[in-house]
Formats: sequence, structure tokens, C-alpha cells
Amino acid sequence: MTGIRSFRSPPRWSEAPAAGPGSNGHEPGRAAERPGRGFFFLVVLGQAALFGLSGLFGGLYDFSAWGGVALVSCVLLVALVLTQRFALTPQAALALTGVAIIVVWSALSMTWAESLDQAWNEVNRFGFYGITLALVVGAVRTPRHAAAVMGVLTAGMAVTVLYTVGAMLLGDGGSMFKDFRLEDPLGYVNGMAGLALMAFWPFVALAEAARTPLVRGAALGFAVLAADLVVLTQSRAAVPAVAASALLMLVLLPGRTTRGWALLVAAAGVAASLPVVLDVYGEFSEQAAFPSDSTVRSAAAAALVAAIVAGAVWAIASSVASRVSRPSLRRVSVGALVAIALVGAGVAVASIDDPVGRVKSEYDAFVSLHVDEDRATRFSTGGGFRYDLWRIAADQFADSPLRGVGAGNYDTTYYRERRNPQPAPQPHSLEMQLLGELGIVGVLGLLLLVGGVLWGASRASRRLDGWVVVGATGVFLAWLAHTSVDWLHNIAGLTGIALVAAGVVLTSPEPSGERPRSAGWRRATLPLIVVVALLAVLAAAEGRRWAADYYLARSGSELSSDAAAALRDADQALDLDPESLPTHYAAARAYARLGRYEAARATLLQATRKEPSDYVPWVLLGDLDVRHGNLARARADYRRATTLSPYDTDFSVSRSRQTLRGD
Repeated sequence: MTGIRSFRSPPRWSEAPAAGPGSNGHEPGRAAERPGRGFFFLVVLGQAALFGLSGLFGGLYDFSAWGGVALVSCVLLVALVLTQRFALTPQAALALTGVAIIVVWSALSMTWAESLDQAWNEVNRFGFYGITLALVVGAVRTPRHAAAVMGVLTAGMAVTVLYTVGAMLLGDGGSMFKDFRLEDPLGYVNGMAGLALMAFWPFVALAEAARTPLVRGAALGFAVLAADLVVLTQSRAAVPAVAASALLMLVLLPGRTTRGWALLVAAAGVAASLPVVLDVYGEFSEQAAFPSDSTVRSAAAAALVAAIVAGAVWAIASSVASRVSRPSLRRVSVGALVAIALVGAGVAVASIDDPVGRVKSEYDAFVSLHVDEDRATRFSTGGGFRYDLWRIAADQFADSPLRGVGAGNYDTTYYRERRNPQPAPQPHSLEMQLLGELGIVGVLGLLLLVGGVLWGASRASRRLDGWVVVGATGVFLAWLAHTSVDWLHNIAGLTGIALVAAGVVLTSPEPSGERPRSAGWRRATLPLIVVVALLAVLAAAEGRRWAADYYLARSGSELSSDAAAALRDADQALDLDPESLPTHYAAARAYARLGRYEAARATLLQATRKEPSDYVPWVLLGDLDVRHGNLARARADYRRATTLSPYDTDFSVSRSRQTLRGD
């Protein structure tokens, strides 16, 4: 991916010659169309729609959901590289180099990682992300293309926001919550918060720059709805993400005054709805699984009314402001905005009895892993388990600062070293995960990616519509800030949203006066051959993994009705992916169902040799031995499991017997 460069630097949009006598008849600023270019642009539009709507489909979290998309995308990228002129700006080259470093180093880490299966899964995942970014960069060639892609992406997220609010208002809203925190439709609380925050910024961008007051007001209303969804998730990870993305968006891009006022009106709308919205979490009770439908309905109605009122206020205000262009009034506007922000900050600080003491107590709660759910909101607490998760990643980095433990292998030491009850295959931070798993090289790749995107965003306003730049940059920064304290990077749909947005600001123009030229193998160079070969290997890996997952899923569905067929499918999956522990478990279950105890045990023992640090195979061995009456062997298995996961103390024969009885 990183070796594909045009033989000359592409001109800026403003350098494209205008149509007129002697020109080729193209519209000013419009790239010359090449055969097939429109097809690849439609592909990217489809990607934008898929990712924008992914919150309605579990965020495409499972490999079964994104593996097929990755395979098709890989094939399409090869076709794009071979048939189209693929010019990269320095910013795009930098960002794609960063992703390529992560992918290649993840693949190399298979030579030292304990879990080859988990390392290969990360290669597939980050490979898919790089392919997605490259497709957008290669196919989006004009400002119209960029606006269309961002429009489709924003529309998809708007549909998700409307569906969520509508389901709470008209359906069984209480069932959408887990522990009184909004979880559905995505299925993960922090993921819902990240999705809503990413959606917030394109809405703010449209509220800032749309052509008509009506559209600006409607966009501001959507921003209020998205922000209220963030509140309903009660995600502590959203707090630093909101603060960091807002600060960066006010610092990095022009249009700060209008954006500041838009944020202020949106914040006022959210504040007005808070007394009712917070009632949802205020109902928290250990005796109930989720809030009542009526409370959720009231919260959704309050959010909707606040959105309508805030949108109307913004539409009127922006209409009046568009008629006034005196510099003196603009200075007054800036001064008023700064004064309101300072007063608000002062009131917030004054409302805390002992600000310094409060910060100290929350820090103590953070490092002591204290969890306090007895509050009307989780946003004001610093407790949780992230300190422990990050501590272990830091230890992994300290032990191997260059290589790390290997891609996807964070949990090979986590369960042995943890001091909290949370199962966690990743440290809930992209930066900490890369530090622990891939060392300095992995973090370098991330820095290049982020640096390239921010560099591209700083220059994109010269060639793209203002709302496109603001919206795309806001989406990427919201994702980056949120995944820095969570694991949105492992949710393919949400990361896809961020990378499509990043690709938009990294696009490069084609000269409008240049006649289309055939691409083909005549311009094959060593970098091109290397990139195509790597993409072919990645496509084969994606396809092999997808096929293995298909047989694994089929084995699970057949187990209760036809154990022999389940075993055949599990064996087929093992042939395709012999390093997969879940596939070993599926084969062992099938053997056990067929009464082949020794074969089941041998399969689980093989799993223990594949990943010696994983405690799960030993727990399954203990359960299997209890079922067959070999209690002495079961106790030895459970002792081994407890050694690998000392925090867990409930691995025992009595527990297994209770499970068998259904107690």
C-alpha cells in the first residue's frame, strides 16, 4: 500500500485548469474520469453506508460480519491499484505507511507470539482497516466525491440515532439498557457512546456550514440527540473523549467562533433535558435488570423536545447572523463566547466543595480500582478497572519494549497478573494495546497514521467544503479520543466510520486537463508488484479465516442434533485454522457428545500446548473429567487453571457438579 506513488506530485484542487476554449470540456475542479473510476467511487459510497449503519448491526464486531467485507474489499483494492491512477499526497502516504507498519509488524510478531491465532486475527483486522483507508483515498478524487461520501456516512449515523430514539420512545425501551446504561442497538455500552459521539461532529459541522437556516437547525437538533445518547450510556470513557475532541476541534480548524456557539447551544439543549434523561440511571437497582419503559420513554421525549427547541433557536440565530457581517459585531460575538465559557467553568469549579481534594479522591479511586455505582451519574466518578488493565500493558512493554508480547496476545499475561474480576482480551486503550503487544514499532505506526490524518485535515480546507473537513476530522478525533480509553478499534464498523472519514481528508485530486491513460501492467514497478503480492496474501488469509469461521459456526449449530456432522465441520475448521482454540473446544464438545472421552481430552490437551498461558482449556478439562467421574484428575486440572488465573477461585469439582445439576 505504501509504495504506490504517482511519478509526479498531484496538483491542488485550485490548480486544475478551468473549462473553456481549448480545454477538454471538463468542469472546473473536476477530475478527468477514467474507465472504472465511477465504479470504485460507488464501492466507497457503499462502504460509507455500511459503516454508517453498522450500529444497527452490532457494529460488525464479529469476524463473521466483517470477514467477508474484508475479503471483497481486498480484491477491489487490487483491481483499483492495477486499473486506476493511484496518486497519493504526502499526508496519505504517511497515514497508509503507519497502517502498513502495524500490519507488517503484527504479521512478524507471529514468530514470537504465544497465540498465533490471535496474532493472525489482528493481522486480518488491521489489514482490513488499511484496505478501507486505501480504497477511500484511491477512489475519492473530487470535492463532490468527498461531500457525497461524508453525506452518506452522516446519513447512516443519523438513521441510527433516529432509530435509537424512536425505539426508546415507541418500543420496549427498557430492554435496550444493560445495568441501566444504553446498550442497544449496537450491543455494547461504550460502543454506543463512541458511535453517538462520532455522529455528533458531522451534525455540528452541518449546523455550522449548511446553506439554509432550516438545515442548520435540523443538524443542531441531531447533535443534541446524539449527545443525549452519550449521556444515556453513562460511559466514563466518553468524558475524556468529549473533552479532547471538543478542544482539538476548536483549536485545529478554522470557523472556531461559529463552532463554539453551535457547541454552546447544543450543550444548553442537553442541559435542559438532563433532569429527565438522568432519571434512567437514577432508577438503578440491583433488584431490576433494566429501567422501566415509561422512564426511558420520558427520557427520549425530553431529548427530542430539547433537540427541537435547540434546533429552532440555532436556525433563527444563524439566520439573523447571516445578515450581519460587521467586524465589530464578530469581535463582540467572540468576547461573549469566551466570557460564557469562563463563567461556566467558574460555576462548575465553585459547585465542588473541595476541587483539589475531589481530584485527589477520584485519582485514588482510579488507582485502587474502586467502583461506586451508588450515584445518579457515573460521569463524576474516577473508579473502575482501567488502571489495572493499563498497568499490565505497561509491564508487557517494559519486558519487551521493541517487540511486545505479540499482536492480540495481551491476555497471555493479563489473567495471571490481574487484580480485578473483569475478563479483558485487550487493555481498553489503542495506545496501551499497541505498546504492550507491538512495542515501540506499533506505536510508531499509530503516530504516523494520526499525524498523516491531522496533516491532511489541516490542508483539506483548501480543496474541500468546510462542513466536510470539520465533520470528517471530528469523526476521526472522536474515535481516536474514545478508543484511547476503550476498545472501539476492535469494533470494525465504528473504526470503519473513522477511517472513511480519515480517507476523505487524505484524498488527492487528479488533473482535470489530463486525458485518461490506461494503467495496466505497463506501469508495473517493484513497489506495485510488492503491494499487489501483499494484498493477495492478505486476501487469501482473510478468505481462509472466513471459511474456518463458517465451519466453526456450523459445527456449533449442529452439535445438539448431529454430533457426527458437528465433528466433521470442526475438523474442517481445524484444517483451515489449526491454531484456533475455539475450534479445538468445538471438536472436544463433539467428541464428548459422541461419548469419545479420551479423544475429547486429547483435543483439549492439544489446546493447552497451543497456548500454555490460557486457563480456559484446563477449566474445560476439569469439567470433562467431572462428567466422567475422574475427580482426582479434575482437581488437578482446576488447580492448573487457578495457577494461570489466580484471581478466579471458583474452579472446583463442586462448582462443576452444580452446573451439571443445573443449580
